[in-house]
Amino acid sequence: MQPNQNTVDVWNSLIPGYTGYIPQRFYRIGTTYGDDSMACMTSFHSATQRNKETVDELKHIAATTPKLPPICSNEDVLQALYEYNYKHHPHVLGTIETKRHFLEPPIPGWTGFVPRARVTELGYGIRYHEMAKKCFQDFKNIVNK
Repeated sequence: MQPNQNTVDVWNSLIPGYTGYIPQRFYRIGTTYGDDSMACMTSFHSATQRNKETVDELKHIAATTPKLPPICSNEDVLQALYEYNYKHHPHVLGTIETKRHFLEPPIPGWTGFVPRARVTELGYGIRYHEMAKKCFQDFKNIVNK
């Protein structure tokens, strides 16, 4: 490393007095902070530029490479997937419904949002599971109107 090597470009120059994070500066001794920072920033800038060029080259290769023809139709692939699913999961009938109904009780120990619990008399003076049941029933009645 040569002293006073000023190779960082004009647009990304170092800020005088800055003592914060410098990329690639790990336990370097024997030079001034300015020279060391300049060398680290130069090597970081060149590594970043090389990485950008590599990414651009890969994007170009991916864009210019011809697409492979399919070896079978989409229907054949779907049929194979359905057969695999039936073979390994024979007791499941179709898709599983994951949406919970309004009147299903909340998860035990869950203290999250219960509709209409704090804005009506339904949420005061009774146990939590009773309050949740009444509030969900009231909310369902409002939604169904």
